[in-house]
Amino acid sequence: RVVFSGPAITEFHPAGLRGLGPKVYPWYFTVHQEFTVRWKSYTLMIPEGLETDLASIPQVLQNLIPLVGNHLQAAIVHDMCYRNKVGVSKIAADDLFMDAMRELGVPWWKRTVMYRAVEWFGGSSFKGG
Repeated sequence: RVVFSGPAITEFHPAGLRGLGPKVYPWYFTVHQEFTVRWKSYTLMIPEGLETDLASIPQVLQNLIPLVGNHLQAAIVHDMCYRNKVGVSKIAADDLFMDAMRELGVPWWKRTVMYRAVEWFGGSSFKGG
């Protein structure tokens, strides 16, 4: 079970942000209120000011899976795990992403597509550990 201390409050910025991989995104979001997430033996603090691209969804798929939705908080936590050394392996970060999406009520098909995408294609973006 994944437990969040509160909601994710974010602000959209239209300026570019270097993505988790080599891609530059034409937008980014910042977290405006710190929150924590508890999962298994982990407790992670998501700091105010964290920059995130949310879910790195290719534009051609954004009609099916928009950037913002009930997966938002899971995507922020996943970005935190991928971009920062928080003591979470890539496998654990991906599993946390899946469990958080389930907890947040993301439909089965959507969370499965998003999980498989990070599982299969996220390796080059993982900087955490």
